[in-house]
Amino acid sequence: KAEEAEELLEEIIREKSATGPVRPVETVTFSPVRVKKEQLASEQELRELFRGKLNYVTTATAIVIDGKTIGIVKDRETAEEIIAQVKNLYLPENQEGLVIEEAVFEEQISLEAREAGLEDLADPAELIDKIIYGMEKMETHVVVEGDSLWSIARKNGLTVEELRAANPQLKSDLLSIGQELKLVKAEPYLHVVATYSLTRQENIPYQVKYENDANLYRGQERVKKPGVPGEKVVEYKVVSRNGLTVSKEVVNETVTKEAENKIVLRGTKIMLASRGDGGSG
Repeated sequence: KAEEAEELLEEIIREKSATGPVRPVETVTFSPVRVKKEQLASEQELRELFRGKLNYVTTATAIVIDGKTIGIVKDRETAEEIIAQVKNLYLPENQEGLVIEEAVFEEQISLEAREAGLEDLADPAELIDKIIYGMEKMETHVVVEGDSLWSIARKNGLTVEELRAANPQLKSDLLSIGQELKLVKAEPYLHVVATYSLTRQENIPYQVKYENDANLYRGQERVKKPGVPGEKVVEYKVVSRNGLTVSKEVVNETVTKEAENKIVLRGTKIMLASRGDGGSG
């Protein structure tokens, strides 16, 4: 019956609408006809027909970067989360004394509502990788015991900076056995320029001063007073691009403890050769 076929189609549409409203592209009409009983389609045959022969579309959100559609996801919320995750990946690691002042994309990003086929919707995790690594085919290296960023880069004809650029998730030089690293220099679709201040306490190296001492022979030295490093609080302004430092300048420096010089005594006494007694046998 037409009513049963309509209900079956609506059921399939509801199944496909789990992540948002869906409609078939084709117009489906139901008309009464006279046929033999054995010519009637079974419910299973109708399901296969509606699922396999009809194309379904949904209202989705496209991520457009500098006018180019990079991917389509189910809704705007998902698109915004993808963009936020990409930005966070390139921000400096949280640490004491760090304050992010600004983090912006170089590119123009727009999120556009459009109809798309269900098969055109991208997996969010795969789309993040696409934005980060661009379209280049990636090779990987599995970290083994004794590996370092320097040795891996040298072995594969890369610089350490290129290896870091291909692996923005790296926040330090520490590697774990079994960790996978990308080996092709990535040219991502998005570039995050972050400006932040970083306040750190640093040591002030002490100087070494020499004093002459007539009680020590020339060439002899003795520490009269050990040196003590000083301390200062330094505020930097840092600009990074996709996690790599572009510029770093000192904007303020406050000495909290003066360094104490190391004093070394340097001998001036001349050793005279003794005159031995002559003798005859």
